[in-house]
Amino acid sequence: MKNKDLTLYNYSKVLFLSVLGIIISSFYSCQQNPSTASNEDLFYFALLDSTLNQKEYNRKIFDARVAELKQKCKSAQSLDAIYFYQKMLTEAYIEFEPDSALYFIQRNLDLAKKQNRQDWETECYIYKAQTYTSVGLLDDTRKELDVAKKFLMQKETKLNYYIEELDYWHNYAIKFKLESPYSKATAYADSIIRLEPDSESPYHLYARVWYTTDNKEKRKVQNELMHYADQMDPENIWYARMNECAGTMAYANNDIHNEIKYWTISTAAKFNKLSRHLPQLVTIGSLAKGLGEYKYASRFYNSAIQIQSDHPEYAYNGRADFSNSIMDFHNIVSEQLAKENNRNKWLNYGLLTFIIISAILFLSTIYDLKKRVALQKQLERNNKELAASEEHLRISNLELTNKDKELSSINMLLTEANFLKEEYIGQLFATCSDYLGKMEKLKLTINRKLKANQIDDAIRLTDSKDVRENEELHELWERFDEVFLNLFPDFVEQFNGLLRPEERIMLRSGEKLNTDLRIYALVRLGINNSVKIGKILGISTQTVYNARMKMRSRATESDIEFPIRVRQLKGKNPTKDDYSEEDKES
Repeated sequence: MKNKDLTLYNYSKVLFLSVLGIIISSFYSCQQNPSTASNEDLFYFALLDSTLNQKEYNRKIFDARVAELKQKCKSAQSLDAIYFYQKMLTEAYIEFEPDSALYFIQRNLDLAKKQNRQDWETECYIYKAQTYTSVGLLDDTRKELDVAKKFLMQKETKLNYYIEELDYWHNYAIKFKLESPYSKATAYADSIIRLEPDSESPYHLYARVWYTTDNKEKRKVQNELMHYADQMDPENIWYARMNECAGTMAYANNDIHNEIKYWTISTAAKFNKLSRHLPQLVTIGSLAKGLGEYKYASRFYNSAIQIQSDHPEYAYNGRADFSNSIMDFHNIVSEQLAKENNRNKWLNYGLLTFIIISAILFLSTIYDLKKRVALQKQLERNNKELAASEEHLRISNLELTNKDKELSSINMLLTEANFLKEEYIGQLFATCSDYLGKMEKLKLTINRKLKANQIDDAIRLTDSKDVRENEELHELWERFDEVFLNLFPDFVEQFNGLLRPEERIMLRSGEKLNTDLRIYALVRLGINNSVKIGKILGISTQTVYNARMKMRSRATESDIEFPIRVRQLKGKNPTKDDYSEEDKES
C-alpha cells in the first residue's frame, strides 16, 4: 500500500511540473511576434540571403569573365570585334564599377568617332546615361541623353534610348517625390509600345508596366510578365529587369507573395553580377520587416548599409526614403526589444519559480528514489538468499535421491549375492551329499565283493576309471549347467550380446552350456583364475587360456575389459518363491 501511495505521489509531482511547464511555454508563445511569411516567402528570402553570402564566389566568376573578355578584345583582328568586346566589358562593369564602364565606353566612343560610326556613337551615349543612372547621377544622365537624341537611330537603338529616358524620368520622380507614374515616363512608355507593338517583346512588356493604369489590365500585365520571367534563361540580359517588372506589377496589385518572389529573384540576379543597386535590397528588407521576419530584414538592411559604406561613390540608394526605412526598422526593432525585455523579465520570474519548485520536487524525488532503491536492494538480497537456499535444498534433494539410488543398487547387489551364496551353498551340500552317497554305495559294493572273495570283480570296479570318471564329469557339468542357468536364466543371450553378431555362440540341440560358456560362467561367479577353472572343469589350463583369448577376440569393442563386462551380467532377481518356507518365516 505504501508503494502504491508513493507512486501516486510521484505521478502527481510529474503532472504538476508538466502543467507548469505548459503554462510557461504558452505564455512565452503568446508573447512572441509570429511571422506571417509563407514557406515560399521564406524560400526566396533564403535565396537572396545565400546570394549575398557568396559574393566572394561571384567575384571570382566576374573576374574570370572580365579577364576572358579583355583577352578576346586584345586578340581581336577587326574593329567590329574590338567594339563588341568593349561593349560587353561595359555591360559587365555598369553596376559594379562605373568608372571602368565609362573607361570602355570612352574607348568605344573614340573608336566610333574615328570610324565615323554614328550608330556606335549613339549607343555609347546611351550606355553613358545608363551608367550614370546606376549610381544616381541624374544630371549627368540627362546630359548624355540630350546628346544621344540628336542622332538618327535605328529601331533597337531608339528602343534602348526610350528605355533610358523612361528610367531617368522614373528615378527623377522618386528623387523629387513626384506623382508616380510620372507623366513624362508614361509618355516614353507609350513611345516604346508604338515603336514595338509585339506584345511578347521585352521592350513592349517593360513599357506596359509604366503605361498601364487600369486595375484589371494591371492584373493581366502581371500574369504576362510572370509567365515571361518564368520562361527566361537566367543568363538573358533582360532576366533581372523582367523579374523586377513582375515584382513591380505584383506590388501595384497588392500581391505581396509574388512581389517578394520576383523582387528577390531580380535582386539575386543583379547581385550575382555584383550589382550595387540598393533600392530593391531595401524594398525586400521592408517586405521582410512587414511579415515579421526581422532576421532577414536585418540581414538585407545591413547588407545595404555595408555596400553604401564600402562604395559610397558607386552604390545607388535610388529612393529618398532609404534612410527613413532604416530608421523605421531601427525603431521597430527597438520597440520589439523593449517588449521582449519586459516579456523576458516576467518569463524569468516564471522560470525562476519553476526552477525552485522543480528543485524542491527533484530533491524530494531523489529522496524517494533512494528509499526505493534501498528497499529494492534489500529485496534483491533477500531474493538472492532465498534462491541460494532453494538451490542448496535442490542440490541436497538431488544428492539424497542419488544416495537412495545407490543404496537401492547396493541392496539389490547384496540381495543377489546373498541369494547366490545361499543357493550355491545349498547346491554344494546337495552335490557333496550325492557324491558321498555314491562313494558309500561303491564302498559297500567293493566290501561285499571282497567278503565274497570276488576279488576280480572288485578290481574291475576300481579299474574302469576313465569311463566312470567321464560319466561323473558329464554328470557334474549337467548339474552345474542346471544350477547356473537357474541363477542366470538369460546368461547365454546376455553373453552373446557382448560378442559381434557373426561371432555369437550357437548351442547344439539339447545343449545348455558348452565349454566356452562354462568357463565364463565360472568367471561370472567370481572365479577368474584359469588354473582353478581348468581343475573345476577337468580340462587343461592351456585349453582354458586359449578359449578365453579366442572369446576376447570375438567380443565387441569396449573400453571395459571383457571379464569385467561378463561379471556385470545380470542374474535372476530373487523373489519370495525362490526362498524356502523356513527362510520366509525367518
